[in-house]
Amino acid sequence: MKTTATTVSTREARQNFSDVINRVSYGKERVGITRRGEVIAYLVPVEAAEALEELEDAEDLRSAEAALADFEGSNEKAITLEDAARELGIELPK
Repeated sequence: MKTTATTVSTREARQNFSDVINRVSYGKERVGITRRGEVIAYLVPVEAAEALEELEDAEDLRSAEAALADFEGSNEKAITLEDAARELGIELPK
């Protein structure tokens, strides 16, 4: 996916909101929103956001698999959700 990074100020973004959104959605641009010359947010095409979510999901899965492998290689015993909540002082919804 081809993307181009450009920046606009918050004032410009407000005044030209439809144009900025069209540049992102149809032109596949990444647009940085600036305040006092510093980028404070990005508008990105939906494909870029979805790709980032997939990367985050993959990282979460790797972390969970590593934690499970660590647990299975230890002598620790599993506890129920209810016991864990009780130990942590958390009330579970009924």
